[in-house]
Formats: sequence, C-alpha cells, structure tokens
Amino acid sequence: MYKKWIHDEYLITNGIGGFASSSLTGANTRKYHAILNAAYNPPVSRHVLLSRVETTLAIDDREHMLESVEYENDYLDQTQYTKSFSDLPVPTFEYAVDTCLITKQIAMKYGENTSAVLYNVKTQDQAVKLKVKLFVNRRDHHDLSKENDFNYAIRIEEQTLHLTSDEHHFYVKGFGRYHEVNIWGPKEYYRIEARRGQDGIDVNFIPGYFEMNIPPYGDISFGIVASTEKIVESPEHIVSQEIHRRDKLTKDEDEIAARLQIACDHFIVDRKSTHSKTVIAGYPWFTDWGRDTMIALPGLTLSTKRYADAKDIIKTFIKYEKNGLIPNMFPDDNVEPMYNTIDGTLWLFIAVFQYYKATKDGAFIKEIWPTLDRIIKMHISGTDYNIHVDKDGLLDGGDATTQLTWMDVKIDGHVVTPRHGKAVEINALWFNALNIMDFFKTELKTKSSIDFLNYAERCYESFEKFWNEEKSCLYDLIQDGESVDRIRPNQIFAVSLPYGLLDEEQEKQIISVVEKELLTPNGLRSLSRDHEDYEPLYDGDVYKRDYAYHQGTVWGWLIGPYLEAHYNVYQDKAYVKEKLNLFLKHMEDTGIGTISEVFSGDAPHHPRGCFAQAWSVSEPLRIYRLIQN
Repeated sequence: MYKKWIHDEYLITNGIGGFASSSLTGANTRKYHAILNAAYNPPVSRHVLLSRVETTLAIDDREHMLESVEYENDYLDQTQYTKSFSDLPVPTFEYAVDTCLITKQIAMKYGENTSAVLYNVKTQDQAVKLKVKLFVNRRDHHDLSKENDFNYAIRIEEQTLHLTSDEHHFYVKGFGRYHEVNIWGPKEYYRIEARRGQDGIDVNFIPGYFEMNIPPYGDISFGIVASTEKIVESPEHIVSQEIHRRDKLTKDEDEIAARLQIACDHFIVDRKSTHSKTVIAGYPWFTDWGRDTMIALPGLTLSTKRYADAKDIIKTFIKYEKNGLIPNMFPDDNVEPMYNTIDGTLWLFIAVFQYYKATKDGAFIKEIWPTLDRIIKMHISGTDYNIHVDKDGLLDGGDATTQLTWMDVKIDGHVVTPRHGKAVEINALWFNALNIMDFFKTELKTKSSIDFLNYAERCYESFEKFWNEEKSCLYDLIQDGESVDRIRPNQIFAVSLPYGLLDEEQEKQIISVVEKELLTPNGLRSLSRDHEDYEPLYDGDVYKRDYAYHQGTVWGWLIGPYLEAHYNVYQDKAYVKEKLNLFLKHMEDTGIGTISEVFSGDAPHHPRGCFAQAWSVSEPLRIYRLIQN
C-alpha cells in the first residue's frame, strides 16, 4: 500500500485560495506542494513559503526520518515508519518507530494564510528527541528556485522566526528549542512536473530546526505554525478549530454526503478584488473561471445549503457582465476579466434557476432580472465573438480562430477542437435559458419586451438538424452549414437539462450511445474511441496533453449530466447509485478525499490534470442529492 503513496496527495485549504498539500510520503512531487502555499492577493498570487518539514526521531543516538524525500538523483523512501493516513478529520499521519507512536496532523486557519503541523508523541520505556527541520522558499508557485535566488533576513524571538525578504514576510513559530542551520538544501526533484514536461528541480533554504525532548512514558503534543500574520494561536488550537468547522459543515450528514461536503468546501473562497465569494476551478494551479463556477455552483453551494454563498457568487458575475457575457476568467494580476466564452453565460441561467428552486428567493431574481434580460437581448441581436441567434433560431458563435465552448484548447494559435458555429450543448443551454426566462416572467410577473417562448420554439424546431439518424444520436455541431459527425459527450445535455428538446425514444437512444461509446467508471470520454482523432492517453508535455485534452480524455464532471439524463429517462435509482459509488472510489486514489480533473481515455484511466477539481466533486454531490430526495 505504501508504495502507491508517492502518487497520492492530501489537500487542505484556507478559504482564500491558499493551501497545503504534498504526497502521502511527505515528499513533494509537484512544485505546488507546500505546508504553506499562501495567497497574497486572495485567491491568487500564491507563493510557496514553507515548502516542507523534515521530522526526525532520535532514539539512542539513532535518527529515523519520518517523511520521504526525492532528490535530483536519489529517492529516500521512509514509508516503513508510516502506519496509516486519513484525510479526516484533517490530514492525519500515524508513524511508529520502535515502541514510539507519533501522530502528525496538518491544518490551516480558515480565512488566513496560516498552517499548523501538530505532533503527538507517545513513548514507552525510551526517551526520544523529536526534530522538525524547516525547508522554506519565497517563490510564485508556478516557478522554481535555484540556490541564492532569494535571501531572507532572519531573526528569532520567543520561539518565533521572523523571515523577511523584499515584500515577503512570514513567521514560523515552534514549540521547542530552536537550532540555527542557515544552509541551502540539496536539489529536490518533483516527479510530476518532470512527467508533465516541466522543469522539476527546486532548491529550498533551511534556516534551522525545532527540537523537543520527550521522556520515557511520555504523552506530549507540540508543533509548529507558519503564517504571513503574527502568530498568536497554538497548533493545537488551529487544528481543533478546523476540525470543529468541518464538523459544523457535515452535521447530520451520512458518510458519503459528509465526505463530498468537505471536498466541495475547498473550492469556495473569497476574492479580494470583488469583495465576494468565488470558486477555485481546481487545485493546485487553476484560479476562478466563469464556466466552471456556474457548472459547479449548484453542487458546491445549493447541495450544501450554502445559499448566501451561491447568491454572492451569482451577484459578482452579474456585476461584471459586459455586452451580454459574464467573465470567463479573473486573471491573477487583476487586469480586465476575460470574456471568451459562449457557454459560461448560458450556464448562469441554469445556476440562477436552481438557486430559485432551492430558495424561492424571488426578490433576488427581480434584482438581477434587468441583467438577465439584457443578456438574452444581446445574444439575439449579436455580441462579442460573433455570438448571435441565426435566422433558423439556433445560437451561433465564434470563428476558426476562437475557442468559446468548454472544449477550449488553443496551441500556438491553433484551435485543437474547432467548435465554432452551432454547437449542440450551446443550443440546449440556449433553449433552457429562454424557457427559464419565460418561467420567471410568469412566476414573478417580471417584464420584458422579448417573447421568450417564440425564440424557444424556433430553437426547438431547428434543433432537429442535430439528429444523426444513422447513429441514433446527436451531431456535435453544425459548422458552415455542415453537420459534424463526432460522438462526443456534449449531446447528453439535451437530455439532462431541465427543459428537454427530444422525444423519449430519442433520449433513450442518446443514453445508449453515450453509455456504449463514452462511459467509463471515472466519467465520460470526450470523443469516441472509434474516431481517428481519438487519443487514448493523457500524459506527457504540454503539447501532448493539450492535443489529447478533448480528444478522448475522460472528464470526471460529466458523470453528473450523464447520470441525471439516465435518471430523467429511466428513474432507475439503483443504476445511478451503482455508477456513482463506482465513481466515488476515486476519492481514495490520487487526491485523497477529492476527485481529479481528467483521466486517460483508455483503461486503467490514469488520473491526470488537477488532482482536485471543483466540478468533479460538485456534480456527484448534486446527483447524490437528486436520488436522495
């Protein structure tokens, strides 16, 4: 079991974009791994400050290092001392050395760039000495360091290290005697970065270590706290507060729902620039994306009854609407948001509709109604990126140079999956947006000059153009007047979304084709294996990965619309539970307690991409609530 731990990772977050993460061995395998990866401009501008700790237990002058580490030319596997790991109630490691038992817990203070590592040491008839060596850095988490890349001015005061370098200032407080070292560590090797075709060599600085003597038959807790703020709380308090916060989140929930609730919690964070909540798309490298946010919002916030957060997030994206579009991305450096999406704005209507169904908050719908109405008008008349309703009533958009749908890879100016024109899921979303607006108009007596049902009927009548009679499914898109015959998962939304466009027999045929051609235990493939462009593996450098991203790679989040479509048609709870339970097994693999972004198209479907993805955890919780209710 322990051999696989180098491939498994834990995650704990602080609600403002900062996080702590590493492999279960303790060896950092990504440049993003750290005990304290702090968000200086929440939720962005993330920097590795405390890269890792090295815990050593000394017994009778023999030293036993508890965590593994991988150097440029050597891997020190220390997992022989590890008894167990659990991500609950917080990431918790248990070690055994001779008769000595050590528990290590890692937690972050919610709302602050503060991490705690707490040890409990129980001895029998031997006295031991516990050392915790610090490996610090000062780099953007997308970068790597070389020796002498940075210089900290360090002073020690009341067991607290004050580390200052340019605009970076952070503290490490240890509860034990401090020993100065002040040397550069050896070159460390991050194997996942190397596998991804990136530079994988990093160097950390070692200011010193904290040491605690523990007598025979001792039972002592001690630890360290690393923070960008002055440290006033003990590691025990920080750990206990995070456990208490998680307990409140999951009160009265069964085991599956509780696990998914905690997984969802990682992604709801504060954004300083908008003074509101937002959604991190994925850890360890994504920030907040409009499309991902709107797709993930029902599961992250409504399935967890975080209605105020849902309202806050919707309000923020409504506020930044421009020319009938919501932002696709808020960049790290707080420049003008990017609006290059056709589906992000349409998913907003689904999120708003689900919010209203959950809360009956008509006052809020009326508040944002003028913006929703303007969005529809802009789509009808035409807006940025050539997004417009064509004369046949279908929504058209983009050109050969743009990538506006969720299949959005562009390499050196080349669009890998060109989906400009009339995409099948875009028109399913457009049809739903029109019906949702008509629903609100009737339900809440709102006013509009648009005859929503008229436009919906035109879309409905022309949607038959997507029907592929030969294969009994839907074409992926209509481009330059031609139907594009690729079996992709985008057609499933015509069955899963609230307002349907097909008869029951067509829906059953689509589900059958998707199940046969695209379904895996980890989600849906992005392209049928029979197509000449199918890529069976998602791995290698950025070019190999990006070309495979939507050409067969399995996407975890698509399990949600597939199971919802199946349930809509068959009302078969047993089938949905079976597939959902199979999918949730991945929470014990790779990102422990969370779910990866993507998987290779061919078995064994290696998990890849972000090891924790917002819509990958939100969609199974949403479906779990669907069948639970």
